[in-house]
Amino acid sequence: MAPLRVGNEKTQRKEVEMAQDLSSLANYQEALAAGSEEGPYVFEQIFRVDSRTARGLSKRKFRLLKAFDALLRKMLLDGEKVYYVSYGVETSFLESMFLGWVMYYLNRRAFVFTTSRILLIQFGGKYRPAALHAQIPYANINKVKPTFLGNFQLTFNNGKKSLFTKMPKYDRKMFVRIIDFLKGKLSDVEAAHGGVENLCPHCFRMIEAFPRSCPACNGKFKSASRAGLLSLIFPGLGDMYLGHRGFAVLEILGALLVWVVFFTPEEGVPMEPIDYLVGAVIVFAVMHGVDALVTAKIGRKGLYPA
Repeated sequence: MAPLRVGNEKTQRKEVEMAQDLSSLANYQEALAAGSEEGPYVFEQIFRVDSRTARGLSKRKFRLLKAFDALLRKMLLDGEKVYYVSYGVETSFLESMFLGWVMYYLNRRAFVFTTSRILLIQFGGKYRPAALHAQIPYANINKVKPTFLGNFQLTFNNGKKSLFTKMPKYDRKMFVRIIDFLKGKLSDVEAAHGGVENLCPHCFRMIEAFPRSCPACNGKFKSASRAGLLSLIFPGLGDMYLGHRGFAVLEILGALLVWVVFFTPEEGVPMEPIDYLVGAVIVFAVMHGVDALVTAKIGRKGLYPA
């Protein structure tokens, strides 16, 4: 943890931002030709050319890195280098079973392996960085274990675990080697007992728990409880509050359809007022209640900037 908290972080990040960006480069071949001495990226490790698969993957990684370049230069500290880049989905067994494709899109992460930590950065379409940022210092990692389904699992020194999926097959083979190599370079750093650590989306400092604002920069965060309450009032409102507008619109339209169908009586099937009341309570408890719980869980996936 020490490399992330020493010195004047504002000055260190400014120095990283001043390094030449990627806007002048057209592809990964130009990046490799430019070399890695001046900038924060170790291009010869990020872009592999030892096979056709690796070269195709390097094209995608260059697009990702170019989209993330401005953000990464603000997050990195002086002397911190990006050693490898990949992407995938941070998930859990329950999310995979019950939320499926929804959580796939909300949990997409870029995995940025620096010389001291793994940065996890949420992204959307065309690799655009999204709201959630986190880190995993290598000192927190106890074990890396590939699973039989083609995923991989990190076990931390505090006993907690994180499951990642949808990472390119080529990178899954590299994952253990990369972590072992980078942990070896930090062999003098004492093991820590944390897991995935949320970062402030305003100043990128590590934040414990879920406060209302950042203790360092006073940047405000959205409330997972409020998101859940809004979805309890009507499905989709909580996701709209969190910024997931596309999913919010789908949820609102779906919920409206359910309520319209419920209050449209079938021809020849009379219903008493008590039947409507009981049915409405059941629909509200199931549809609104479940959506509120799910939205609150999504709201605690990280720190959403207010």
